[in-house]
Amino acid sequence: KILFDVVHFDTTNDWDQTNYQYNPSVAGYYHFYMQWSEISLGDVFDIIGGIGKGNSVINNVNVSSGLGRKRLVVYAETILFMNGDDDYVRAWAWGSSENGSTVTLQGNGRSTFFGGHLITRRDSSNFLDFTNSGKNYNQ
Repeated sequence: KILFDVVHFDTTNDWDQTNYQYNPSVAGYYHFYMQWSEISLGDVFDIIGGIGKGNSVINNVNVSSGLGRKRLVVYAETILFMNGDDDYVRAWAWGSSENGSTVTLQGNGRSTFFGGHLITRRDSSNFLDFTNSGKNYNQ
């Protein structure tokens, strides 16, 4: 779990600085996003970043719909329904190095961050389509 200890913008005081999680007080669909950059001096070959709802843990074995995986910088985003009561989300980072050295995250708000925005308070699930994976993009 990434222990974000700086909050730039929280209009409803829903960031829990003790548990490093966001507990929205308004029910609805939220767009969450996170990014982290590793700056280890070792031989890191695999990093994962994810957004876990509730007690979900994101690592090499457990992934969620909001998952990114690559070298140096990881970005992930997802849209989740939050009930405005006891739902919460956390940003997670997992890294592996060839010789078992520590994976270090960049500690500034430009390289490593987590955020979210309320999109709508009503059911918008009919507008969300994450099932179509047949798209290709040219580089």
